[in-house]
Amino acid sequence: MITREQLINQVEEEVRLVKHLATKVQTHHLQYRPAPKMRTVLETLQYLSVCGIAGLKAGLSSNPELIAAYSEQAKQVTLESFPAAIDRSLNELKEIVAAHTDEELLKKQVKLPWGITHTLAYTIINTTVRFLTAYRMQLFLYLKSAGVSELNTMNCWGGRDSMPPT
Repeated sequence: MITREQLINQVEEEVRLVKHLATKVQTHHLQYRPAPKMRTVLETLQYLSVCGIAGLKAGLSSNPELIAAYSEQAKQVTLESFPAAIDRSLNELKEIVAAHTDEELLKKQVKLPWGITHTLAYTIINTTVRFLTAYRMQLFLYLKSAGVSELNTMNCWGGRDSMPPT
């Protein structure tokens, strides 16, 4: 069984990795999109700023309209404000976890707006962790596709630049 500390640590790690990748975005990358009808780099950052919390909060409150509210909030995120925006989502998640006992994390049922019901702990793994990981990968691939050739596996999975050869 995963502990609450491990759960929070995993989300913190995903946020750290995303923030590292965001440092590789330059202004000229923001409007890049690999193909029509795909998000731009900026839209991906905006989505990342709320995707880890919006569905979870909507499910906990039984208010699917919260997703639209978070989506509107995300539209205000810029490259410069992104780190603070994703940190706000992380802090909201930490508050949710802190407000629930271990038993509640393991037994409380959360019905997500798209109809799936899981325990609170599993919902955090199945939404927050999964979405942050998936869209981190999307950001990484967008940046590679946009010509940020120095990015490699270490940037994506280690959250740091490669060490120069010795």
